[in-house]
Amino acid sequence: KKQEIDALLSEAMNNLTFQEREEQQEVLHGVAKDIAEEASFIEKALRELDAHIIRKKAGTVYEIAERMNPAYVHARAFRVMFLRANRYDAETSAKQMMKFFEVKQQLFGNGKLLAKDITIDDLDEDDREALKWGGFQLAGRDSSNRQIMVAMPGLRNLRNLQVQNELRARFFTAMNALSSEQTHQTKGVVTILYAVGNFKDRS
Repeated sequence: KKQEIDALLSEAMNNLTFQEREEQQEVLHGVAKDIAEEASFIEKALRELDAHIIRKKAGTVYEIAERMNPAYVHARAFRVMFLRANRYDAETSAKQMMKFFEVKQQLFGNGKLLAKDITIDDLDEDDREALKWGGFQLAGRDSSNRQIMVAMPGLRNLRNLQVQNELRARFFTAMNALSSEQTHQTKGVVTILYAVGNFKDRS
């Protein structure tokens, strides 16, 4: 299994150009050059993002959320977050926004939670239990000042919680971290998975 994964990663890296490999190495180690976020640059990127979204949104979950609460979906800070995550590649950011709402729909349904920030009050009792067991938590920063998130599914030893509860708790934690500090958006976060122990879904 590990050899197959290593082979796939190696093949993917070999398909990149030298410059692309260099860029990926910089991102991996958190040393990529910061992008100067001048007002005119951001506004241009937002216009390009809007153009890509308009071409892609028909019949998508994004469109559902947009009809429900356009103020949330069109919020400048929310849209810039996706641009920062993709180093201002507008097309990739548009695709990620579409995927974001698909995942949010799978976790929280088509109700009002689809088109608003998720708060602790939006989580049910089992979601909050999933938060308390500590299997997914913030754990300081790395040498490049990126937020570290640690996932330890083997700590799960609770009553019949489902993976869905854990995923909603993770979504809440991650989105709170990303929205709380600009550095998390520009430098990204590092996730460490400690996959040891009994962590099979009890559903």
